[in-house]
This record gives sequence, structure tokens and C-alpha cells, in this order.
Amino acid sequence: MIVAIAAAAAYQLGYTFGATEQIAGSVSICIIDIGTEENTVLKDENVKISEKTSVFEMLQRIADVEYQEYPGVGVYVTSIDNKAATESKWWIYQVNGVYPNVAADKYIVTDGDNIVWKYTSEWPTF
Repeated sequence: MIVAIAAAAAYQLGYTFGATEQIAGSVSICIIDIGTEENTVLKDENVKISEKTSVFEMLQRIADVEYQEYPGVGVYVTSIDNKAATESKWWIYQVNGVYPNVAADKYIVTDGDNIVWKYTSEWPTF
């Protein structure tokens, strides 16, 4: 009886058991190698998102990603598609033209966001 009541309440709230997550929109995600004279677009895709999807999860959907996790802070991306961070170039991201001040696994995307991952030697301006 209790299980039936819980299932009915969950159904009314929009939860489905055993179903895939509902699509909450889509985002644009671009990966760019920032060169000294020319930038190279490595990937540029529109990807469907579900609720509570992070920038990091979006990156993992379209690329091979290596990272280090720092407890309490989040992930630091060390390589995208075998392009590894070095002393002179590293990976940073922007959402809608702004450098967020949180790790990519902490930033939740929303419908229509424009995400850009940059392989660069330039420090971001926050």
C-alpha cells in the first residue's frame, strides 16, 4: 500500500521509473585551440541536455577527457582529446562569454548556453 502511494505521488511530480531523463533543452559546445596567430576549432556541436547537467558532463559527452579531482573544489581538466595541459598551455572554459569562478563539474548548464573550451596560454579575466 505504501509503495503504491509513493509511486502515485512520484508520478504526479513528474518522476518516471525506468525511463530515460527528460530533455531540458540543448547547448552549444565548442573546443578551440587558441594559437598565437590563428585559432583552430577542434569540435563544435549542439548537444541535448537533461536537468542538472554540468559543463564537465557535456564535455565528456563529446570528447575524451582526462582530469584531476580536488575534493571540495571540483575537477581540473588536464587533457581533451589527447591535447594535454602543459606549463605553457592549459584548458579553461567559458559559458555565454563569461569565465565562471567554479570548476566545470559544479557549473550546471541551462537551455541555450554557449560553452567554449579553450586550450590557451592566456589567463582569464573574471
